[in-house]
Amino acid sequence: MLRFRPAALCGCLLVLFVTPACASGAGDRDGGGPGTDFGVRLDLGVGADLGPDLGHDAGPPTSCVPGCAGVESCCGGMCVDRSTDLMNCGTCGTVCGVDQECAAGSCRTVSVCAPTCNPGEICTATPTGNVCKCGAGSGCSTGQSCCTGACANLLTSTRNCGVCGTACPAGQECAAGACRAPVTCTPVCTGGLTCASGACVCGTTGAACPAGYSCTGGTCVAPTCSPACTGGLTCSGTTCVCGTTGAACPAGQACTGGTCVATGLCSGVMCIPGVETCCGGSVCCLVCLLGSCVL
Repeated sequence: MLRFRPAALCGCLLVLFVTPACASGAGDRDGGGPGTDFGVRLDLGVGADLGPDLGHDAGPPTSCVPGCAGVESCCGGMCVDRSTDLMNCGTCGTVCGVDQECAAGSCRTVSVCAPTCNPGEICTATPTGNVCKCGAGSGCSTGQSCCTGACANLLTSTRNCGVCGTACPAGQECAAGACRAPVTCTPVCTGGLTCASGACVCGTTGAACPAGYSCTGGTCVAPTCSPACTGGLTCSGTTCVCGTTGAACPAGQACTGGTCVATGLCSGVMCIPGVETCCGGSVCCLVCLLGSCVL
């Protein structure tokens, strides 16, 4: 007959042993008919350790493999930069509030500026309120962008042409935000003006200065003539001039429409234009000194 004997109930391996009788033809051990006596044993025991329980929750990892690089640190099994990470600010597990940012490893309230700062600028809290700053300086003016802590006009800057950080090759200029070969100005620019795209301009303004203004250090400076200019003359810097001549008109002439013209007869005589002047309003001469002809 078959007999089953469990050796252990906690195992997973089934071992079946079949043992034949010592002699064929012998009677059944239990008194049955002739045949072969089989001793069968069902062994459920297992002596080897099959490993940890797969259903057990081991919890979050505590190490980072491979290790973190650079300024990053291992927090909860993840590599993070604790100087800026909102969930691990300064130390692992330190979470910043919804209205805060992580800066230099510390949670701080985010500053809000109105109007909103230009790209690249930082809204900074000051004793008088929040202000936009570009690097260590103030915010950029209209038409400029903050590039690596300095204001630049992306339309004309050869170091930041079109976008911050795009530099034009040597010998090229930036026009309308694109690098190109320079265009010369004819006549050559003077009076502090520079040539840009074929036009004489003052600094980064993109245009020449208004009439009477002078370009100094790339900035248009308002005229400061004293006394004020009269007789059609305009103030250029600190000097009254007629049009583009760079000087006032000679005696006996007046500035009309930016051009010096003779005012009339000199004691009934018309002086030779460009050669003689009406001296003292009475006589034509080549050189007039203190109202008297010397030549």
